[in-house]
Amino acid sequence: MDPITFTGLVASVIEIANFFRQIGRTPTPEGILREFRSRERDDRNLPWRIEVTDNQIIQASSQMLTLESSDKIFIERIQERCLKRLEAAARDYNLPEADLDIVHEEVRHCVCDNIAIARRRHQGSLTSDPLKDWFRQFGCNRL
Repeated sequence: MDPITFTGLVASVIEIANFFRQIGRTPTPEGILREFRSRERDDRNLPWRIEVTDNQIIQASSQMLTLESSDKIFIERIQERCLKRLEAAARDYNLPEADLDIVHEEVRHCVCDNIAIARRRHQGSLTSDPLKDWFRQFGCNRL
C-alpha cells in the first residue's frame, strides 16, 4: 500500500472510531469496516476515494484500537502505581522535604520504567499526549 493510501486509511479509521464513540458505540474492526464501506457507497463520486481491501481495513482498525487501548492501560497504571504515591507524599505535611525528594525520585523511576515498556510496545515511539508529557516532566530521557 502506498503512503498516501495508508494515510487516508488510517485517518478514516480514526475518524470512524471517534464517530462511534460520539454516538455511544464501541468501535470494533468489523464495525469500522461496515461504516467505511457504507460511507464509501455514499461518497462514490468523490475524487479522494481510496482503494483498500476489507482485510486492510480490518488490519488497520485492529492496530489502531490496540494502540489506543494499550496507551490507556499504561496511563492508568502510571496514575495508580506511581502518581498517587507522589500525590499522597506531597499532601503529607509532616513528611520532611528530604523524604519527599526520595519519594519523587522513586516515582520518577516508576513513571519512566512504565513509559519505557509502553515505548517498546510501540517500536520506540510515544503515541499519547499524557505519556509524552510525563516523559518530559519526569526527565525520562536522562535515566
